[in-house]
Amino acid sequence: MNYNQTLPTPTGLEQWQPHIYELKISRDGKDNIVLEFAEMGVAIVRYVLTPKLRNHLMNTLMQA
Repeated sequence: MNYNQTLPTPTGLEQWQPHIYELKISRDGKDNIVLEFAEMGVAIVRYVLTPKLRNHLMNTLMQA
């Protein structure tokens, strides 16, 4: 997801700068799903979903 945001510069003026958010989905060696959220290529949050948590998430999403 891309969006622009104003950020102050050293001179005190604000300028538009792009921000890029990424979501990586992978598996580890233990049959867990790994979700990694990154901003500008740097991972900021990493969630590991075990099979039990994955089933709970799917049930919750199906009820919404």
